This record gives sequence, structure tokens and C-alpha cells, in this order.
Amino acid sequence: MAMLERSKTAPLTVLMGHKLSYGGLLPVLEHLSRIKSLTIDNLRADKMNEMHAFIQHNSSVAPQLEVLSISCYWSRDWRMPSTAFQQTDRLHDLSLKQVSIKWSDSPLLRNLTKLRIQLSNHPPTWRELLTALNQMPTLKSLFLSETFPEVPFNDARDAVVARLPNLENLVLRSVPNIDGVMAFMTQVKLPPDLKVFTIVDIGDGPSSEEFRELYHTINRSLPRLGSKVRYMNIARVSLSDTFGHTFIECSSTLRNKFHEWWHSADLRQTRRTLR
Repeated sequence: MAMLERSKTAPLTVLMGHKLSYGGLLPVLEHLSRIKSLTIDNLRADKMNEMHAFIQHNSSVAPQLEVLSISCYWSRDWRMPSTAFQQTDRLHDLSLKQVSIKWSDSPLLRNLTKLRIQLSNHPPTWRELLTALNQMPTLKSLFLSETFPEVPFNDARDAVVARLPNLENLVLRSVPNIDGVMAFMTQVKLPPDLKVFTIVDIGDGPSSEEFRELYHTINRSLPRLGSKVRYMNIARVSLSDTFGHTFIECSSTLRNKFHEWWHSADLRQTRRTLR
């Protein structure tokens, strides 16, 4: 802790991993107001709750926080309290793995340029997801894995249009069904100069006819996508006439770390398995 004392008011970059001493790291969070980048890697949900209680008791404001990455190791998602982090106006890069948030009014979503979310439980409703996205006009990179609602989209209940005018990178992974992808493409207005568009693995294994319908939906939503990309891979890996895996990758730029996050290794393994 002497290092913290010597650093005085300097901004901090903090990594909390499951192999590190949990008790030894808690005092670091007493300096939350100085933390610029915070990574909490692979902690159990019960430890996350203890950490939240610690933050609340000491200090919950994070005015210098720009990058926040939290991954939870548990059989179900950890529900992040809405009071976990306050005054995060500088936060622009948020990554959450097995961490559920309150989509309707989370202060963490206000000024983001990068958002990566992977869930295993507690997905948002369509209305919650679309409303939240519509409140992120500065978003440039969006990665959603296992985040789509399992309940079918309903026009009367869920019809919210989300506009993402500055989006450059879109990755959708482990989508429950093809109807969800088509609802997303219909309700989310994407810019014509999107640089990366990727869909990996639609859960119910779309048939050949459904795949063609998906292709036409994407073409209507992004009519200029094909003329801009430098790299394209559109494939339905068929396991039967009615079941398969879908890979749609279109890119006008080389991949960077954002596109590899919880993605490339799994995709390579899936391809090896299907060959």
C-alpha cells in the first residue's frame, strides 16, 4: 500500500484477478475516486457482493473512471446494483461478462463509445435493450453475446427504434433465434458506413430458407455493406437440411482486439468441430 501513498493523487490503473489476494486488493478500492481503468477479472458473485458492500461503505464515486471491465465466475449472472459506481461521466469503455445491469437507468451507459456484454441469465426485454441503445448515440463499437431477449419480439409491446449514428463495429454472438436477429436489424438504425458487421452462431440453427430471409433483411438494412467491405464470409454450415450454424462476417478494416473479445477462439474451435 506504500505505492498508493507515494502516488498521491495520480490516476490509477487497477487489475483485480481471482488469483490475487482478494483481501489485499480491497483497500485499493478506497481510492476509487482516483481510478482511471478498473478490471475485475473472474470473481465469484458472492465476492462481487462483498466488494460492492465495501465500495458503498467507503466511496462509490468514480469521477475519473474511463475504462471498466468486470467478469463474474458463477453459474448465474451477478446483478450489479445501480449504486455500484456513481459519477462515471468519463466512462467510455464498458465490458461486462455474466454481469446484469439495470438497463432502464444505469449511469454506466450514458457516454459510452465501446460496449461489450455477455450474459448467461437475465437478458433484457426487447424494449429495455432498444431503449438503452437509443440512449447511446456516441457508441462506436457494440459486442452483444447471449444478450438478446428469449421472448419473441412483439410490435405492440416492443416497437422502439434505436439509432446508432456513430457505430463502426457490430458483433452479435450466440443469438437465441433468427427472428431476434431480424428484429434487431429492423429496429436498430445503423449507419451506412459501418466498418465491421459480424454475426456468429444463431442458436436455433436457421434453415436454408430462413438464412436467405436473414440475408435479405441485412441487405435492406445495410444496402451498401457489400460495396464497402474488404473481407466477407457469409456461410451457413449445414448439419442437416433444417439445422446448421451461421457465420456472417463483413469487414472493411483489419480486426483489432475488440473483435477478438470472447469471440475468435470460440469461432475457430467451432469451425474445427464442424469440419
